[in-house]
Amino acid sequence: MKKRIFNFIYPHRENKMKKYIPAFIMVIALTVLMTFIIYDATMVYERFEIPMKLRIRTDGYVGINTDTDSINFGSVPRGGTGERLINVTNGDENPHLVRIKSRGQIGEWVSVSDNNFILNPGSVKEVRVKAKTSPGVMPGNYTGTLEIVFENVLG
Repeated sequence: MKKRIFNFIYPHRENKMKKYIPAFIMVIALTVLMTFIIYDATMVYERFEIPMKLRIRTDGYVGINTDTDSINFGSVPRGGTGERLINVTNGDENPHLVRIKSRGQIGEWVSVSDNNFILNPGSVKEVRVKAKTSPGVMPGNYTGTLEIVFENVLG
């Protein structure tokens, strides 16, 4: 006589587990959100967004703009470069890690001479901001944003 082995499946247990999945996902999402909020509140001391402008011309004209309300590279020929100097100042009594990012239409064209550096209290650092255009870019006005973030230094 053959011995039969039965595997019992408990459908009521599977249903109970399924109802906890949305709650589990919600807890994970809230944990991630709270991590970002706490990081931003404790690590980021101050954030600045500076508008950037650049004009591509094909008529050989090169222009200069000395406005201080934005980083204006002026008129630049295709494949040309525009540069501006900015002074990054730490007016706080604590040192800060300075991170610089560029975004927008000209974000990929922009580079900075120094990034991710510690700026001591009362210090000023001159940073060269350069926009190098590609030779195939169409004439017109282009914009972007330079974000400068001062983070608290731990330890």
